[in-house]
Amino acid sequence: MATLVIPYKPQPRQAKYHQAKDVDELLYGGAAGGGKSEATIWDALKYALQYPNSRQVVFRRTFPDLQRSIIMRTLQVYPKELGKYNQSKHEWVFINGSVIELAYWDNDSNYMNYQGAEYDQIRWEELTQFEERWYVYMLSRLRGSKPYPRAVKSTTNPGGRRPLMG
Repeated sequence: MATLVIPYKPQPRQAKYHQAKDVDELLYGGAAGGGKSEATIWDALKYALQYPNSRQVVFRRTFPDLQRSIIMRTLQVYPKELGKYNQSKHEWVFINGSVIELAYWDNDSNYMNYQGAEYDQIRWEELTQFEERWYVYMLSRLRGSKPYPRAVKSTTNPGGRRPLMG
C-alpha cells in the first residue's frame, strides 16, 4: 500500500493551534495572511480522519468568501484518495464516513438551516464578522452521541467588521 503524504507543514503559531487540547472554545487571532484559514482546513481534515463518522461545519460570512478562502483551497490540497467533495452540498465526505460542511451565514434566516443539526466541531472563520446570537445558537448544535472531543474553533484578525461580543 502506498504512503499518502499530507502536503502541510505548520508554522509555529499554526502548530500551537493544532496542539490545543481539552478546550471548549478556541480563538486563533492574527494579521491577515498569517495562515489562520490554512490552519483551519488542515485541523478540520485531521479531526475528520481521526474520528470516523464525525461531523464538522466551517463558516464564512458570505459565499464568495467561503468559495475564495475555504472551498478552493480544500479542493487544491485535500487528498482525493481520502474523500470526495460534493459541490451541490458544499461538503467533503471522507472514506471513514466523516463530513466537513463548508457553509456561510449571512443573515438571521440561516437559523433554519441548523435546526436539529449536530456537530462535533464548529469552526468560524473571521469570527468578528458574525452576530453574537448566531454563535450562541450554534453552541446548542455542538452535541451528539459519539464520545468525541467537541469544540468551537474560531479565527479572527484585528479590524473586523464589528466586535462579536459588543
